[in-house]
Amino acid sequence: MARTEPAKHASDTKAPLAHFLILGEPKALRSGMLALVEALNRQGKRVVLANPNVVEFHAAINGGGMLLGASEPYSLRPKKTCIIPCLESLDEQGWQLWMRMEQAKLASLNASAAVRLCLDRPSLSAVLQQRGIGHSEAPLSGGIARFWLFAQRQGLVRRDLLTLHSRWPEDWTDNQAQEAQRLAVEAAKRSGCLWAEVLVSHDHSRFAVLQIQPQPGIFPAEAPGLAGNLAELLTQRLHAPLPKTCIGFRE
Repeated sequence: MARTEPAKHASDTKAPLAHFLILGEPKALRSGMLALVEALNRQGKRVVLANPNVVEFHAAINGGGMLLGASEPYSLRPKKTCIIPCLESLDEQGWQLWMRMEQAKLASLNASAAVRLCLDRPSLSAVLQQRGIGHSEAPLSGGIARFWLFAQRQGLVRRDLLTLHSRWPEDWTDNQAQEAQRLAVEAAKRSGCLWAEVLVSHDHSRFAVLQIQPQPGIFPAEAPGLAGNLAELLTQRLHAPLPKTCIGFRE
């Protein structure tokens, strides 16, 4: 029986490797995302903008796969390709495509369940409550702290989290700022995204996570260099090696 066309594309290793895949409606990209794309291009990385409604993804047996329907076929590899979904422009078809790409990662890299929390606010709120992180739908009166956090998924095996930008009310004490940042860090980890904006509110002795915006496309005006900093981190700390398989440990 003849091989199918998807299997042929999935095994084709001659296609150029996409270092970063921006998945979303290109016309809907906001200024912050475009700034990130430009910063990655300046570092010599191959960035592909893909409309999820016009491209096809064919998974490979050994992980990753091929992206078809762009200007040319591109190879997407689990440890070398970083997929950045533009959540504000993904429809249901785009969401399903993103999930297929996540599930096509090697089994040890699969984080589909964590990523799905990004758009499921009730489930995300429930996870925060299980972790002892208070969550509020309405702002409290004591002020709001704003954090931009980068939760680098190193091969999706372990996660480092860096604070790119933070801002809190001037009348907050150091202890209040530290507690707000602790809550923001925990909330960002639970989102499972590459980066997130977290708002933490405070009223008297009560802290609560007010909002978690996973991978927003708009960067704050008070941090004009944020896109460049994020591109630098994405380039330098893209993925960690896969866990090594231990064979013959008794010997």
